Formats: sequence, structure tokens, C-alpha cells
Amino acid sequence: MKCFILTISILCLSAKEAIDINAEGSSITQLSSSNFTEFIQDNLIVFVRFYSRWCVHSKEIEPIFNQVESKMRSEGSQIKFGEIDVTDQKEILSIQKIGYPSLKLFIKGFGEEYLDRVEEEDIVHWLKKKTHHNVEEIKDDFHLKDILSRRLAVLYFFLREDLLA
Repeated sequence: MKCFILTISILCLSAKEAIDINAEGSSITQLSSSNFTEFIQDNLIVFVRFYSRWCVHSKEIEPIFNQVESKMRSEGSQIKFGEIDVTDQKEILSIQKIGYPSLKLFIKGFGEEYLDRVEEEDIVHWLKKKTHHNVEEIKDDFHLKDILSRRLAVLYFFLREDLLA
């Protein structure tokens, strides 16, 4: 009876409502083909786990995904977490051009699949790298070369008015 009631309540939730997946207070939203697109469009940054309930590998990733969500939430991250059981929703896999299990980060609706090791610290590092924007003041040419050698950089510079004269 409990499972039946839980299933009914999951089906009645809208895309913006979070479902507590575990007792620790996780706020991972259960997605489906009916709310997937809306959830991705309504949230700036979303990290999604695509899984199948019968797949052994999907089951292995679940606790790691939950740990990542918990860690990021405890650090104040604005990333929204969602998961979708694609067992009966294969059209999502086709549209997203992925298989399962998969992890995919969406920023402003554009997705990038996570392809590295499936370990909590690796995923957290990747998410922070993809979503954190550093601003550094460039002090000299050597500093500029160092920044450019480490990562792609978009540079903006502002001249002080007293230097224009």
C-alpha cells in the first residue's frame, strides 16, 4: 500500500516540486518525459542522472549521485538535481543522445555529459569546474600567460580615465 501511495504522489507532482529521495533530506527531483524539458528550462543549472531501475550499473551510481547532491547542497550550490528512470521513456535517451546510466549537466538548457570516473570527489570537482566562474586581476604579462595556459579565458579590461589622457 505504501508503494502505491508513493507512486501516485510522484505522478501528481509538478516539475518545480522536489521529492525527498532519502531520509537525509535530499532534494532530487524525479523527472519524467512530461516534466523533463520544463525542469531543464526553468532552472539555470541542472545535473541529471539517467537510469534504469533494473540496471546494475544504474544502481551502483545512485548512492554516489545522492552523495554529490548532498555535498553540493551543503556547500550552498545553486545546482538543481534531477533523475529520470528511462526504462519506459526511451525517447528521452534518443533526444539526449545518451545511454544509461548517464550523468548530464545542463546550463541554460544546453547539456554536457559527464564522462569521467564515477566517484563523488571527481564529480563534485567537475561540477564546480563547470559552474564556478573565477575572476582574476591580471597583474602582468607573465600572469596573463599563466592564466591562458591553464584554461580558456575571456578577458575584459577597463582602462582608468587618468591613463587615457
